Amino acid sequence: MSLEENLADLERHGREFAEHSRFAYTVLRQDRVVGCVYIEPVPYYGPTAKVKSWVSSDHAFLDRILHVEVATWLDESWPFHQVRYRPQGVLERRLVSFEAKPGAPAFRITVDGGPVGMTLTETETIVGNRGAGTRRLGPARAVDWLTSPKAPLTGWPDDAWIKVSPDDRSVRVDFSLPNAEGLGTTVWCRESLVLTFDAAFAHADVVWDHWNDVTA
Repeated sequence: MSLEENLADLERHGREFAEHSRFAYTVLRQDRVVGCVYIEPVPYYGPTAKVKSWVSSDHAFLDRILHVEVATWLDESWPFHQVRYRPQGVLERRLVSFEAKPGAPAFRITVDGGPVGMTLTETETIVGNRGAGTRRLGPARAVDWLTSPKAPLTGWPDDAWIKVSPDDRSVRVDFSLPNAEGLGTTVWCRESLVLTFDAAFAHADVVWDHWNDVTA
């Protein structure tokens, strides 16, 4: 990038910052710029935001630290209810993510890279012209891996919306699946997982809701 292009880029960021449409921050280490953080509010989804960050290749070891610090800052100091910032959540400075099962469409929850015990409760929500209803799909059960009856998932996608609730140590993950067809109606499919952790972050109660909008 030339000096002129760099200046134009900085001026654009300045205008966006003043308009509160986007926010750009530099990441400094000993007065040297080693990365950036970009925050884009998404008003039509309510108080939500899309967030991106990067660090230079010679400071790759700071990537996870930056993610934890930025996610904590967003949760504590910004008014967003949900944030799309990588496919992980940060709860009490712990990184909540997933691990794909080798060779199979399944995954398990991890905290700081290590797997946790899981108890799964599955529900199904149907939304139609006459209202909405949720039913439970069997009793809660201990599982080693999570699988979806709708799609061959190996985790949640990068564009999932993640909401962290420190008060009850929970992380909510929402994402869409491809639309389906049923009885001549397009079915809008969405998955919602609520992960509630014990005090030691060794176990997660997982409530997985399979959500279908069949409104004609």
